[in-house]
Amino acid sequence: MNIIYLEGKEELLVYVKPLWENTRDYHSRISTYFSSKFSSQSSESRKREFENKPVGGQLLMESKEKSSE
Repeated sequence: MNIIYLEGKEELLVYVKPLWENTRDYHSRISTYFSSKFSSQSSESRKREFENKPVGGQLLMESKEKSSE
């Protein structure tokens, strides 16, 4: 199994979308304290937050994925 490492900026947020949505849905189901603000927030609105509030003037995304080789 080979692992591909990606490094970039906002364009890599698309890779985080399924993970973020699944995590949001999971915590929304199991927690009585999970904020309704977070459970109703779309991945697109969350993406805009990251794009508009970069850390240190730049957003750095790192992603790892399995290659098909």
